Amino acid sequence: MFWLIDALSWRYRDIPNVKVGGGQLLYYVQGNNRRRVAPDIYLTKGIDKGPRLHYLLWKEGLAPNLIIELTSASTEWEDQVQKFNLYRDVLKVREFFLFDPLKEYLKPQLKGYRWMAGVYARIEPVAGRLPSQEAGVHFEADGVRLRMFDPETNSYVLNKCEYYEQQRLEAQRQADEATRQADEFRRRADELERLTTELSALLDHIDGKKGCSEA
Repeated sequence: MFWLIDALSWRYRDIPNVKVGGGQLLYYVQGNNRRRVAPDIYLTKGIDKGPRLHYLLWKEGLAPNLIIELTSASTEWEDQVQKFNLYRDVLKVREFFLFDPLKEYLKPQLKGYRWMAGVYARIEPVAGRLPSQEAGVHFEADGVRLRMFDPETNSYVLNKCEYYEQQRLEAQRQADEATRQADEFRRRADELERLTTELSALLDHIDGKKGCSEA
């Protein structure tokens, strides 16, 4: 859950008014604290990125565009019935994904739905992944992990730490390549200097023999 929140937040870091969060209560009826739900991961377009203790629907003015629930056998009814109906009928969440990391009951392990005219239509896989129009990524089940694939860059989405680690490794690779090229340049320079010295000695030797012949 935290990896997904971090990765989505990092992906949208430079895009204003896109809030990514999760693990917090979302209240959807003002004055009724019982009308609440706690999405594992959500993405909302059109609200401030800043932190908030709770998600108050009447204050934000917008429901999440995307919600992901990490489900299990113990939360099956809540996720597939209670939350499913709430997200579809009340909040009208544009996309809803269910992922069962331990493969306890959900078949397939990853399911996605898109809100269309008041109903949730199943999202069909593309190359084994479920495309999300709201997040701009394709979700892929990889063991206990839910990965995000960016079809535009043809690469997997990274979180902040993974991104900087990749940058560090690339910088190290470039530094190693620069060192290798510098070593190769010095080797060739040393070889050129050796050949120049040998050629100079050979020319001196030839000149010496010419002097003896002329004498």
